[in-house]
Amino acid sequence: MIFLLSWIKEFINFNYNISKLFNEIGIEIISIKKVYPIKYNYNNNIILGNIIKIKKINNIYKIKIKTINNDIFNIYNKHYIKKNIKILVEKINKKYFIVCKEYDYDYIINTNITHNISYLSYYYYLSRELYSYLKYKNINTKLISIKNINIKKLNKINLKIKSKNIIYYNTFLINNFKFKYSNYFIQKKLVLSNIKPINNIIDIKNIIIKEIGIPIEIINFKYSKSNLIIKENNKNINFITENKNKYLLKKNKNIILFYNNYPIYLSNIINSNKNKINNKTKNLLISFSLYKKNKIRYIINKYNINNNITKLYNNIIILPKYNIYIYFLNKYLNINNINNIKYVYYYKNYKIHNNLIKLKFSEVNKLIGKKISIKKILKILLVLNYKIKYYNKKYIILINKNLFKYNINKKINIINDIIRFYGINNIKFKNNKYNILIKNNNYINNNYLNIENIENKIINLLIDYGFFQVINSPFVKNNYYLNFINNNYISFKDKIINKLTYLRNNLFINMMNNIIYNINRKINTIKIFEIGNIYIKKNNKIIEKKNIEILLTNKNNNYFNNLHYLYNILNLIIEKVGIKKYNKLIIYNSKIFETKIIFKYKNIPIIKFGKLNNFYINKNIYLAIININNLFKIINNKNIKYKKINKFQYFVKDLSFIIDKNIYFNNFYLLAKKKLKNKLINIYLFDIYKNNLPKNKKSYTLRFIIKNKYGKKKKYINNILLVLINLFKNKLNAEIKK
Repeated sequence: MIFLLSWIKEFINFNYNISKLFNEIGIEIISIKKVYPIKYNYNNNIILGNIIKIKKINNIYKIKIKTINNDIFNIYNKHYIKKNIKILVEKINKKYFIVCKEYDYDYIINTNITHNISYLSYYYYLSRELYSYLKYKNINTKLISIKNINIKKLNKINLKIKSKNIIYYNTFLINNFKFKYSNYFIQKKLVLSNIKPINNIIDIKNIIIKEIGIPIEIINFKYSKSNLIIKENNKNINFITENKNKYLLKKNKNIILFYNNYPIYLSNIINSNKNKINNKTKNLLISFSLYKKNKIRYIINKYNINNNITKLYNNIIILPKYNIYIYFLNKYLNINNINNIKYVYYYKNYKIHNNLIKLKFSEVNKLIGKKISIKKILKILLVLNYKIKYYNKKYIILINKNLFKYNINKKINIINDIIRFYGINNIKFKNNKYNILIKNNNYINNNYLNIENIENKIINLLIDYGFFQVINSPFVKNNYYLNFINNNYISFKDKIINKLTYLRNNLFINMMNNIIYNINRKINTIKIFEIGNIYIKKNNKIIEKKNIEILLTNKNNNYFNNLHYLYNILNLIIEKVGIKKYNKLIIYNSKIFETKIIFKYKNIPIIKFGKLNNFYINKNIYLAIININNLFKIINNKNIKYKKINKFQYFVKDLSFIIDKNIYFNNFYLLAKKKLKNKLINIYLFDIYKNNLPKNKKSYTLRFIIKNKYGKKKKYINNILLVLINLFKNKLNAEIKK
């Protein structure tokens, strides 16, 4: 999740280290980058220019500006600006205004937010959490105040809701709308958040979603046809989206917004091509809506839909107060000079969570592993806006007043809030009643930042190759896989975690559930990975280790292609962290793998991978296990040398040969390396083929990675390939396959 520091400070003013603040409330910061907004691309109303002349007239400066297209015009400004610097200029009502100078900057904060606190992905709720934490720390800060804004109500529009699957629907009308580009204030927010600005209304929609995280519908409205009904369709309907995709919506299976008997919205996730907003649009209906999650997820899975709204439903959906919608809508409409807004319709079909929650202090201390004073627990709960009804030395009874946490009523989430605010660094674990001690290797604690950098390198590389990161619980419900893999698993008999009674000793145990979930939804290609701790029982003690584990299954069930694809990625990972030489070991008939391949460095295992044994799944699944602890041991004791990156890209060429069955890849490898040692980076076996060939023959496809030091052309490459073809022909009797 990406945040802008300037955007956060629109909601809350504070003087506190931002990275420290985020980490203390449980948000992991991946990176903080200083950016200059002037360097980014905006729409046509934002012009890049250069100051060529400044002249003072009375108390105003006349600034002469030259654009990239050599257009010259004047701007009048109250403050002096240096000559020969670049500026961004915005054209508003035929006048030009300076909006950004060359040296103006902002900060982009790239974070990783876990699912249980995913409501912190939105600026308004993040600011409230920051405010609560700073208040807990007794640090002076100010939070934006949301005041009630009175707007007129319009009763002319006939809108009916005939579905029980709608939780919330809040509608506003905008009259005399003008379709145009957004101003710099809005475009800057979107551009720096990796969102492309489109037009003023779509941009406002995207910004409000990022601020309060609620799905928004926009209707191109005409007064003459004002009948709006939201209901389940009573017959099969052909629905064409604005992107011209076609869906057959079956009877009574979908919630549809009908406008004058035409379907214009499938739930609140897909817009119809009959509801396009264009230059002729004059009136808009904007609806903040929330449908039941189970119904929406059924539609998402059935039609395989993936957009910004589906991502909202995959996280915890928040429910702001009524006045918050009006505040933000009014704010951004005013920025774009749109003043004609009227309230139309309000519908609510939910009960605010006001159940009494009884929380025993012994449960809190047991789960945290340390006794926290009652005063500190009460203080944390109060700043987090929990209402305390009663407490004594043993327990506390409270009400959750946080509307944006309306579906979070589990005790574990409240305890998680207490841990985050109390500070995980303030908790020192001791031996518990099971006499179990979790051992961390010292080098991990002393070099946390270094090992984190290695992890980030591997994670970024996997994401670049299309893998998705998953996060699973460290507990396992069923011990079948644990018994199959390793008998040294850890079991608990605890009332708090009676449903999850086994600690994982491999990450892929829970990742298999992710694979099965996606296979059941007919997703053929699945590429996932997880980073986390595993726990192994040894001499009545728990040893904690850290792994990155990768699972891959593909529509193409070709064993060699998939294994080689995974092999190449693992090679890249090892190169990325600075290890050049390592040994390979192949083991057959492994418990987990059909065939296991191990990468070792001086007898220290780094990676093991291969095709998994079938766990009741009719698919080839490939697993790679990267031992982070051993990897860091090697790197920590090894001097890594750096060399300049070659400015010319290397060449990749494939050649197929027909050879005798008694010849193997190693014969090709040794000959090529000996002959062209200084010109080849590496050689890979890409494919083996035996069909439609004589019995004593087979086909090898080899991939050659060729150096390119001086930017040489095709003749240089062709000469190397001819040398290789002649070499293999003479020495191995290999024929080139055409």
